[in-house]
Amino acid sequence: MAIAILARLELRCLKRLQSNLLNIFDNSLYLVLMKLVASRTTDISDISRMLGQANDGDLDRVRNTIKVYDRESLEDLESLIELGKLELGG
Repeated sequence: MAIAILARLELRCLKRLQSNLLNIFDNSLYLVLMKLVASRTTDISDISRMLGQANDGDLDRVRNTIKVYDRESLEDLESLIELGKLELGG
């Protein structure tokens, strides 16, 4: 019985963690947008490093966010993604 209770508790914790991680990524979408708009050297390098290690699904979500709020920056975004991948050796 104790094992079953622990298993349910662990499952609840994992679901909560997964939900929190999704919320963190959703906030990161807007962080990328804010940094892109600010366009300071530090912000641009941050974006490049963050997106260079992102998977294709995450990159699509970032692209969609930028399309909605700052369509003119899409080409810059793609360049930053490529630079980030090159920086990481990919």
